[in-house]
Amino acid sequence: MDKKEIRRKVISKRDLLKNKIELDEVIEKKLKDNKIYKNSKNIFIYLGFGSEIDTMSYIQEFINEGKHIFIPRTDIKTKKMEAVEI
Repeated sequence: MDKKEIRRKVISKRDLLKNKIELDEVIEKKLKDNKIYKNSKNIFIYLGFGSEIDTMSYIQEFINEGKHIFIPRTDIKTKKMEAVEI
């Protein structure tokens, strides 16, 4: 089984989750309760879409807490990723 096939299977299973909103809330709570998060000034996070974790719902809260938020941006031609502050 190659990487693409594994990814496809995982996404298919994730798409079937019926309690995604509840699971997103559990992840958010665990993150916010984490000592490393509480002491961090800079946060690197991706923008979730589809059945991925809904990070957009709490990125604004992070900014309101005074944290600097960075997201990945990939140059399609060079395939290089950089962190961009939002």
